[in-house]
Amino acid sequence: LFVFINRRRTQLKVLYFEQGGYCLWSKRLEAGRFHFNAQGADKQALSWTDLKLIIEGIDLASVRRFKRYRR
Repeated sequence: LFVFINRRRTQLKVLYFEQGGYCLWSKRLEAGRFHFNAQGADKQALSWTDLKLIIEGIDLASVRRFKRYRR
């Protein structure tokens, strides 16, 4: 998945590939902004959970993450 957020942070586009070709999914906010902190970088890897939180309007900086067993 490739995720693009505009400068005003009011529109988000996701580009991905399926069997038949590329698909584009877009979401534009009528009010508010997407809360995403790129920390000065143009590119950043996101997990699926982080993407879902951004789409739902949850600020990633305020999320408390707990350690989990990972094999």
